[in-house]
Amino acid sequence: MTQETFGYVYEEPRARRVLEDDTAWVDEPPIDDFTDDFTDEYDDGFDETYDGYDDDFDGDFDDTPVPDEGFWGSDDDDRKPRSKPQQSLWRDALGLLAKIAAVAVVFTLIFTFTHGIARDVDPDMAPTVKAGDLVMFYRLDKNYQPSDLVVLRYQGELEVRRVVAQAGDVVDITPDGLTVNGTLQQEPDIYEPTLRYQTGTTLPVTVGPGQVFVLGDARDNATDSRVYGPVNTKDTLGKVIAIVKWRDL
Repeated sequence: MTQETFGYVYEEPRARRVLEDDTAWVDEPPIDDFTDDFTDEYDDGFDETYDGYDDDFDGDFDDTPVPDEGFWGSDDDDRKPRSKPQQSLWRDALGLLAKIAAVAVVFTLIFTFTHGIARDVDPDMAPTVKAGDLVMFYRLDKNYQPSDLVVLRYQGELEVRRVVAQAGDVVDITPDGLTVNGTLQQEPDIYEPTLRYQTGTTLPVTVGPGQVFVLGDARDNATDSRVYGPVNTKDTLGKVIAIVKWRDL
């Protein structure tokens, strides 16, 4: 594509652009002639006085500076910062309260139906869980395995105990210690000997379907399945998933 060259044809009161090879090609008209014609035609539109222009527009700009207040407005017209509307403040406050309420509802649902928090009140699980420690447990997983910690209720009190045997296992306590299905259990985190009680559950015992056998880690005089026998899993509250030490609080 070739570049086309244009010129101007002066036809009163304005010029017309034409191609270079057009027969109407003429030189650009003198700017003074064009300005005079433009002024004659449009001068009536500039009879009023405008800041920055002469009263009678002659094509030249008036160099007289305009006062700042003429352009920006006077000091009396300065706009003051507007305070936030009271309605907007109330709306923000209500929005914040709604968010807090939503979070509270979510936490309530979580710790009512899926999770729970309990405070251990006895020393029977020391040193793993000490009196005053908080435990978080999961309510929906009751497929317990040996060594799991569970939360249960005995005589109205919440307590944490360790699962040592599950359904179908035969539990006994011999002079050598705890046995499950005839095998002596190695419990490196237990620092006290596991002894039979003279009263309570008759050993050996077979754990029934849907039951677990639980013991306290503080085996000396702990209240556990040696007292109340195997525990129905449906009566437990859930499996411990976190321990918050009282000394850490």
